[in-house]
Order: sequence, then C-alpha cells, then structure tokens
Amino acid sequence: MVLISFLMPIIHLTCKHQTTSSENSSGPIYDLIYIGGALGSIHAAVMARLGYKVLLIERLPFGRMNREWNISRDEIQSLINLNLLTNEEVETIIAREYKDGFNKFFDANNPSDLQAPVLHTPTVLNVALDAETLLTLCGQKLRDAGGDIWDETEFVRADVTGSQVTVTTKSITTGKEKLVGGRLLIDAMGTASPIAWQLNGSIVTGK
Repeated sequence: MVLISFLMPIIHLTCKHQTTSSENSSGPIYDLIYIGGALGSIHAAVMARLGYKVLLIERLPFGRMNREWNISRDEIQSLINLNLLTNEEVETIIAREYKDGFNKFFDANNPSDLQAPVLHTPTVLNVALDAETLLTLCGQKLRDAGGDIWDETEFVRADVTGSQVTVTTKSITTGKEKLVGGRLLIDAMGTASPIAWQLNGSIVTGK
C-alpha cells in the first residue's frame, strides 16, 4: 500500500514480512526521530532526558529558525515541572512580559445595549520568548542527554515497515542522501509538512 502525494510518495507502507535495505544495515536505530527543529526541539529534549535515543532533523541551521513565540507563565511552568528548564533559565528566555491584553469584537454599528465589553486577558500569551535562546538551550540539553541533531538536512521520504520507519534525508550542503531508522517518526514540520499534506489527501503541483 502506497500513499501518494507531493510530486513523489513521501510515506511508503511496506508489508510486514518485507524489509528495507536500511533494516539490514548496521546504521543507528533511534527510539524517536523528529522532523522539524522548532517546537520539535523542545519535545525532543524532554524525551532525550527521559532516556530515549533521539534524533532531530532540521532543514535550517539549528537555532536560527525564524520564530516569534508568545506563551503564558502557566505554560512555561510545565517545562520547569518536566525538569527541562530551571527557573533561572526561564528568565533568560523571556524577551518581554506584558501587563495585559484585550480582545474586542467590532460592534460599533450595534445598539449600545448589544455592544460587548472589552475582554481583558492579562495572563494569556502575555510572555514573549527569545526563540533563538530557547532553541539553543534545548538543543544543548538534547545533546547533553545523548541525542543527535542533523541540521541543514532535508527530509525526503519515510518507509514504514512492521518493525521500524526508515527515513531518507538529504544534506543541504553536500546534496548527499542518508538513511536512518527509528521506532517512531514525529512530524514537527508544521503546516508546511509534506507528510501532513499527503495524509490529508492534498497534492502539491510544484507551482
């Protein structure tokens, strides 16, 4: 069974009794392979510190992904509770903390008694993070826990068998392809993910 999209198949499902060439190789087998190094790096660092063998694959130079993130203090606390960040480290990644935010629906044409009040949200997405500092910190913690990062590496395709997933990657700098095997592939590429497009039946025409 083959799922087809994105000019060429991205994910191949192989019958259980069949094996791929990488299954017969002596290459490293990871517990978790993450494709996408932005939010994926945070989860990857947590799992590496829990003892899993983790590989993170990122198309851009790691830590230089252009991101603007806002979060709440309660959400940051979860990263502290997971022992990924310390209180002191959290303070180094906060760029700005806002006192309040508000939401208001346009209702100027409504009668005054049908106009909604301003909704204040002082603790919702009120903390702006320095994403580069956060990602660099998570990357270092991932490596310190024994994880690997392949940056400037492009995802090409994944072959899924009964025993593993084999990921084909391509170096942005050399153009060479490389295979790697793992127990679980985690797609952290976001809305631009060719895997998500394929699984949802979309076809990219290259326009």
